[in-house]
Amino acid sequence: MEYASPAWSTAATSNLTSLSKTQNQNLRIVLGAIKSTPIKELHKQAEMDTLENRREQRTLTLYEKSKRNPTHPLHNILREKTKNRLKSSKSPNHIMKEKFEENQDLLWQTDRYECLKLAESPWKNNKVSISYTIPGIERKNEEDTNNLRVKTLEHIDNTYPHDTWTHIYTDGSSDNMKAGGAGIHIWHSDGSKEDKTTGSICSNFKAEVIAIKTALEHIQANQDNLGEEQKYIIFCDSQAALQSLEQTPTNQLPEAIAPLLKQNMEFQWIPSHCGIPGNERADRLAKEGSKQDQTTESFSYQEVKSVIKGI
Repeated sequence: MEYASPAWSTAATSNLTSLSKTQNQNLRIVLGAIKSTPIKELHKQAEMDTLENRREQRTLTLYEKSKRNPTHPLHNILREKTKNRLKSSKSPNHIMKEKFEENQDLLWQTDRYECLKLAESPWKNNKVSISYTIPGIERKNEEDTNNLRVKTLEHIDNTYPHDTWTHIYTDGSSDNMKAGGAGIHIWHSDGSKEDKTTGSICSNFKAEVIAIKTALEHIQANQDNLGEEQKYIIFCDSQAALQSLEQTPTNQLPEAIAPLLKQNMEFQWIPSHCGIPGNERADRLAKEGSKQDQTTESFSYQEVKSVIKGI
């Protein structure tokens, strides 16, 4: 019932109320609920949000998508000031901007967004190795913490011995999309480590990717001291962040990583929160970064969709 709802959200209140009543009646039939069952209980039992809330989410999503896509018919219209209307009904432009203003506590960075972009992944020819598995671990949720730690550490020792590999652990953290931090622990003889803030509006995914990017920047900045023949293994507990390095980029961050990738680098997924020392240290650093004063960063369409779903 929410199909094309941003377009008909300008309908009269009486018509919108009729649609909500129709949905509630259908829920009673589907659930077999009696007439006196509270509407809130109907939605709770059906695990379904209200039609009004779903319409608002779709309206906000269209607003964010339109302003990020220069070819969208609404792109230029949304950049214009809304005109005062004598009649009571409002235009879609009015509705979208109203919904945006109502949720400005989360969607406040109107001039700090990334435009939608599709391009061939420039790193596909780099042939960087990414491993998503640990021998002996089929499903992380089915293994106890001790087995996860033992099998992972054994794989690290056998595959990436410290005498020939520099071990880099990365992790990201965010507090319900409000603040983010990236942690990087580099296992050199001096025990190098680094934490970094990742923005006032930040998803866990973005924090993880920024952690990887920061680690690669550290390698590039210290290449002369470390030597070109040095091999690097980057451990990350986010499969989504690693997969973003292989997929066509739809935002600026994974694309910015491409020039930093080198042949002497490999990536390895590791399970989180199972007592792996380097991962635990990176996790603590990421949490420390999320508590620092945050900078104003741009955020992608995928991130803002996650914010809207949580409204």
